Order: sequence, then C-alpha cells, then structure tokens
Amino acid sequence: MNLDSTSPRTDLSEDSEDFPKSQLLLQGSGNDILTEVGGDFEQRQSIAENLLGDVEWLTPCMGQAICPGADLHTSGGGGEVRVYIDDPPTIHCFHRSCEEVLAEANQTLRSRISRSDRGYSVSSTAVDAKYLKTKVKDHEISGKIDGWTRWFNRVISKPLHPRVLFEKSPSDINQRVSKDQSLFLRLYHPKDIIWTGEVQDTGNKFFSTVDSLITGKPLKHQHISACTFKPNSRRRTQKDILDRRFLVVESDELSITQQTALLLALGKEWKLAAVVYSGGKSLHGWFRWSNEWDDPLAQREIKARLKAYHCDPSCLKGTQLYRLPGVMRLDTLKMQSIVYLNYYHSYAKR
Repeated sequence: MNLDSTSPRTDLSEDSEDFPKSQLLLQGSGNDILTEVGGDFEQRQSIAENLLGDVEWLTPCMGQAICPGADLHTSGGGGEVRVYIDDPPTIHCFHRSCEEVLAEANQTLRSRISRSDRGYSVSSTAVDAKYLKTKVKDHEISGKIDGWTRWFNRVISKPLHPRVLFEKSPSDINQRVSKDQSLFLRLYHPKDIIWTGEVQDTGNKFFSTVDSLITGKPLKHQHISACTFKPNSRRRTQKDILDRRFLVVESDELSITQQTALLLALGKEWKLAAVVYSGGKSLHGWFRWSNEWDDPLAQREIKARLKAYHCDPSCLKGTQLYRLPGVMRLDTLKMQSIVYLNYYHSYAKR
C-alpha cells in the first residue's frame, strides 16, 4: 500500500454497494445534514424565540430578531440580527461591538438545539467560559479557559462539510468501506495487543495482536480500544493497559460540520492520524498520543480544553471504547467508516 498517496476517496456514490445510501450525509449540501439528523424546525424556532424574544421567520430556517447586544452597538444600521436554525445554528450581526455577547448567545443556542435534537431538556444554558472556570480548581488552567473558548467560537463559526476531510486526507482511502478495517488497523504497531468487541465482552479471545487481525477474517465487532494491553489480558481494565496509542476526540453536541472544522483545526496542533464517521451523529478524531500527555497536569489541561470545546473528556480514560470502521452500526444500520487517514502518524514502520 502506498502510504504517501494523496488521492481522495471517490467511491461515495449512491451506486456504491459498500457505501449505503443511508450514509449519504457525507455527500449532500450542508443543509441536507439537518434532515439526516432529524432536526425539528418548529422546536428549533421555539428555542431561538425563548433565547432572543420575538423572531420574524422569513423562511422555516431563517428569521430576524433584535440583537442581544444591541445596546453595545456604536454605529448605525439598526439592532437586528439574522437567525439561522439549520446546521450550524447561528445568530449573525454585522456589528463588531457585540461580538462577545453574540458568541455567548450562539453557544447557548447551539447547545440547546443539540440537546433538544437528542431528546434532552433545553432549560439549562450552554457551558460558557465563566461556568467552566467555576469547575476548574487549578488556577493555571482556569486562566487559559477564556482563550480556549474564544478560539473554539472562531473555529465553529466557519463550519466545514465532511467532504473536506476526504479531500485533505494525506493517505489513500480510495477503497470501499469493506477495506476500512484493515486500513485503520495499520495505524497501530503490528505487534500491539488491542481489544475489539462489544461493550460487555471480556475474555482473552477479545485481545489480539494487530497483525493477526489484519491477516484474519474481517471483524464484526463494533468497538475497538485506543490503547494496547499486556500479554494474557482477559479484561479491559486500567491495570492491564500497556501503552496509550491515541487520544480520540468526539462530540455529541456539535453538528457534523462543526466537528469537521474543529478536528482539522486541532490537527494543526496535535497529530491527527484518522477521522472515523461513527455511523451516527459524530466524527471521532484519532490523535497520536503524545508522551507529554502522560503528565497528570497535562491531562487535566486537556480535559478542561475538551470541555471548552464541547467534546467528551472521558477520552482520557484508557479503557474507553470507540467505533471500529468497516463495521455496520447496529442501532442506525449505517457503516462506521474512515473519512480521513494519515499514516505519517502511524506506529507501524513506514
């Protein structure tokens, strides 16, 4: 296999027998993604109105309202904003004097809509910088939260379609989804012992060397570990972990387009080895583990950053499980699939 190929994946057509039509959210326009994830326009309108007051809806997904920071405006042009409730939900004002207020309002709007789409109550506000500071005891880390929050708001204000991940993939993923599993496993060292299975699976049969998995029959399991285990391990416990291989960043709050923008932005700082579509509403960014992250203080900082980015901080648990590409996700009947791959960050010899 050519590990340096830059050819983008091109087999994502309706006729692709390995890439079901139900997974075409990775092909359509940005607005198509809302339909895929089951967004409710009426509920989204109600959430926006509860946040902003009266909204005049010009279309089902676009309206105008009074800017929440109108009292800060220093120039003419009125105090109205445009309100968009398709993905990503956005309140837009051309004044710059209200940027901080608008950033907080956008964060709240997106968090409430995300929670509503997932069936949760939307009475609580979004996690903002002030709230995060009250939850972080380390003074040095707390002092960085404002910067992380501003950076995050800038990144997600420019969402990207997931096709950008295919186009930017440094390594060749121009394969059918059925080949994704062997492609992905090559990110590990061939002699690594990893766990694959379902959430409750235990026993030594679920622990295998990577090279045996690559040469064996395709796995039907939906999950894989991001760490390696000691020989003769039987349970996926902290004491059985040998090495951390990857930090996997995922979010259940951000839209697919926001996740795309965030993972690529983080990839400029951290070593992005792969992005896997979960078969649901999220992308999983696999970042090669840095030795610096072994420091408990560094892990506390990463945890605070991930919270500021509306990502799941439980990825710092070595025993956490993730979606294995090349396998159908049983609750959605969609394929878990590689959408970005960079073998430069593989543990295998290149």
